[in-house]
Amino acid sequence: MRWVTCTSLLLAVLLLVACEAPPPPIPNAWHQVDLVTTPESFASQELLRGEAVTLRFRAFRTLEMAPGQSAGWRLTLGENAFFSFRPVAEGHCTFRAFAQTVDGEEREELLQQGWKSTGMNLPRTVELSLAKWSGREMELRLRIADNGRCVKAAWATPVVLHQGPAPAPALKDGARPNILLIATDTLRADALGAYGFEPSVTPALDRLAAESDVFLNAFSTNNSTNPSFSSLMTGTWARDHQVYNQTTRLAPSAQTLTELLQESGYTTRGIVSARHLGRASGINQGFDEFVHAEGQFFAETVVHEVMDWAQEDTAEKAGENVPFFYFLHLFDAHVPHNPPNPYQLGLYTEEPPKLREPETWKAFREEGPLELASEERATLDGHTGLYPSEVAYLDWQLGRLLEFFRSRGLLENTVVVLVSDHGETLGERGHFFDHIGLYDITTRVPLMIRWPEAPVGRRIESLVQHNDLFPTLLGVAGLSSPWGDEPDLQALAERGRRAVFSEENNRDSVMVRTLEHKLVLLENGDRWLFDMRSDPGETENLAGTGLPVEAELAGLLERWAADRREMEAPKALKVSREEKENLEALGYLQP
Repeated sequence: MRWVTCTSLLLAVLLLVACEAPPPPIPNAWHQVDLVTTPESFASQELLRGEAVTLRFRAFRTLEMAPGQSAGWRLTLGENAFFSFRPVAEGHCTFRAFAQTVDGEEREELLQQGWKSTGMNLPRTVELSLAKWSGREMELRLRIADNGRCVKAAWATPVVLHQGPAPAPALKDGARPNILLIATDTLRADALGAYGFEPSVTPALDRLAAESDVFLNAFSTNNSTNPSFSSLMTGTWARDHQVYNQTTRLAPSAQTLTELLQESGYTTRGIVSARHLGRASGINQGFDEFVHAEGQFFAETVVHEVMDWAQEDTAEKAGENVPFFYFLHLFDAHVPHNPPNPYQLGLYTEEPPKLREPETWKAFREEGPLELASEERATLDGHTGLYPSEVAYLDWQLGRLLEFFRSRGLLENTVVVLVSDHGETLGERGHFFDHIGLYDITTRVPLMIRWPEAPVGRRIESLVQHNDLFPTLLGVAGLSSPWGDEPDLQALAERGRRAVFSEENNRDSVMVRTLEHKLVLLENGDRWLFDMRSDPGETENLAGTGLPVEAELAGLLERWAADRREMEAPKALKVSREEKENLEALGYLQP
């Protein structure tokens, strides 16, 4: 018996030596308690969880309360804890918040403040310190006072954030990297400080650019959302997948990036901030989890959802080689322009990104609210002065997300991509907010990739397309493109494409562009030829003047159009009256 016992002990020691010890936990990782997704411990009546539409279509995730209603959560908090939310009121509502011990003997009033319905002026984030309760089990209680003047109220994006130990990500030899694909809607490349916008209202994305390969001449395949993302997800052009508008569904047989990653073992999650890019678009193919808005989400809704994912996946799969692919679609730069305060007032921050709200603000224009000018809005709620406000708000929210990832060690094994589907018209040629045409303002997009092994900040002049991400991200996962031996963006960084191509929504025109020239063929047979070196604003049409480059580009375009990839034809969707009104409000359909 003694010999058996000793042998057993010896074997146990050998196994412990042989087994790879798990990495030590990260000591100061940020943790999130999202009160929308965390069931309350006690409540006076059932809370309403969902989207609170505050203007036209855009929404926060909320906890909605009637006057006199209360709820509470029992929490154990780490260091530097705080509670944040945006107050949304119908009527004049008083928001109250308390922290107390479980036995109720110690109690702290955190907030008692009234807010009124504000329309366009969405309130600032409210942050309440919970530092006093760090390391203790406590109760956070929320209440809407019954003052006789409140119809209903909502705590928008209510979260508690605190720091403490978290499982370290698995970084074993041969581990495939995670992929975080951040896709912004309607974001012009020249709206970012990294691409020349002054004063830069994008400190978070400027920091990302400093650690990334920044492609200065990246172009979209289309000037509209659904066709563009169909191309990005399949590595093809609209001429192949034939999605040319917001009411056609990508064919189910199309092999998407997500499906290929899912089949290879990736956890796949996606969140889409615009209704027309939801499940009906076909973009959801291959996602284990797919969240989409009934209208449009504000950026912080997306950010808090992805923080939940990262927290859940790293806790459940600690020590395992199970990589994730997250796809984030953010709609904020698109009309209707309604950035929350203080961004709406023309303010931004130069502070480096962090989880808490900025402490200092600066004005990039004359401070104050802007009226939607009739000559600019047409049928859209947009304003050229609010476009950079939307970009500044979007930047801060993405900075918070990246800091959350950084605090948990996730950036050490995550490829981070920022790309846009197309640009935007901001008054050029009399067009506002319809991203019409194939000018550079609508087809040139930001594209940056942060490689975890070499965040060196290269600025790359080579011509590339955003659908080059398809073979690139498959290669990151150790997979080959189903379209054959395609060059990825690491290869294209060295030599670039000879030319890029783009098609207009509804097949109105098609374009070929080199670094020097651009040729656009319109559906009616007209041609536009521009010298991009001497005329970057594309104001002088040189077509028909006898330049040899016109025939050369026309030949390139003809050969490209003939080199089609075999894909199943998509089907047009039946559009409800509500969906039609949504698309009309966004400028995609004529009323």
